[in-house]
Amino acid sequence: MQILLDHWTLGARGSAALARLLADAEGLRPAGQVTDRLGRCGQAYVHHVPGARRMLIMAPATDTVLGLETTFTKDGPEHGVEVSYNAWMR
Repeated sequence: MQILLDHWTLGARGSAALARLLADAEGLRPAGQVTDRLGRCGQAYVHHVPGARRMLIMAPATDTVLGLETTFTKDGPEHGVEVSYNAWMR
């Protein structure tokens, strides 16, 4: 997904299709409202894999992806060390 968003600007239909695809993704769970690194309000979705957590942040009104954050988890998520963060402004 990161490569797609780095190279393409999705329109309303593309964003809606991506939101539908993510809604059906195995292991992706809603995590509530958050403020992203650029100060924008969004809805967070998390996916845990052994040793890491990925958080996707979407704008609730438009289904636009605002950011994607990857955190390594060491001794539980509360001791995470941020590895990468991507933010998109459209």
